[in-house]
Amino acid sequence: MLSILKSASYILDFENAEQNGLTFRVFESLYFEKKLITNSKLIYEYDFYHPNNIFVWDEKI
Repeated sequence: MLSILKSASYILDFENAEQNGLTFRVFESLYFEKKLITNSKLIYEYDFYHPNNIFVWDEKI
């Protein structure tokens, strides 16, 4: 899994209804300096959020 993350251009993260908080994918994207695509609006509340590195997918788009 680590070799896949190292060679990836971005990381996808989709929260589910039972989830409460951020997933490991968010922190993996920070550690490996990868762009993140997520549907978790909770990420807006964190200092590390920046629209150049994190895209929050709105299902209405």
